[in-house]
Amino acid sequence: IGFIGRLDYQKGIDLIQTAGPDLMVDDIQFVMLGSGDPKYESWMRSMEETYRDKFRGWVGFNVPISHRITAGCDILLMPSRFEPCGLNQLYAMRYGTIPVVHGTGGLRDTVENFNPYAEGGAGTGTGWVFTPLSKDSMVS
Repeated sequence: IGFIGRLDYQKGIDLIQTAGPDLMVDDIQFVMLGSGDPKYESWMRSMEETYRDKFRGWVGFNVPISHRITAGCDILLMPSRFEPCGLNQLYAMRYGTIPVVHGTGGLRDTVENFNPYAEGGAGTGTGWVFTPLSKDSMVS
């Protein structure tokens, strides 16, 4: 799972922080790239120390690294509270990475929620859209 963005309330980083310990129980790896609120930067460093084999947090921004994260992840998580447009979900779909987004603004407009029963069971959609904005709906 990957996250690329500003570490602030708008981007839903607090939901990722709340869900972090629960997610680390599963067989996943999580990588984050971003900067912003110092408390979230500190949290990323703490997660990296606690979950050395499962979590990597890169404080700052680096274009080549953002491309590698997007290309290398199975899922790109975007739990934004509001997002007038959003680009990372579009980049993810271009790379073949599944965007998991909160159903708001441009995220809702550009990501078609996956329906496994459509097309005679073949399924349709470009990602997963979750609502309401909560830890439980995000991780389910």
